[in-house]
Amino acid sequence: MNYSSASNNLTVSGLRLPSPTFELVTNEVIVKEIVSKQLEKRHQKNIDDKVRLMTAALEMYRLDKGRYPTNEEGLHKLVEDGIIKGVDIKNYIYSINGNEYTLEYSIGN
Repeated sequence: MNYSSASNNLTVSGLRLPSPTFELVTNEVIVKEIVSKQLEKRHQKNIDDKVRLMTAALEMYRLDKGRYPTNEEGLHKLVEDGIIKGVDIKNYIYSINGNEYTLEYSIGN
């Protein structure tokens, strides 16, 4: 390392200081990763909430009708009978076998 002093200015050669640009880029990547994870968690919670809502609607239908909608009726039956309103059902995958149903939410293409 070489040091020199001239007019109260200190010059240091051979000393490697962190690049502010590198720090900014690194910080930006870290922030993006944190934000991305938070958005992912919110998105998953949103999907979980939608499935819970549809599950509750299916249970209401069963209590009212004594059965779940058939595969042919599907979730459209919940809309027709006024159990759910204003819910977009296109991303749900519903099937029933006997008294057990399967309900999934697809993000889709």
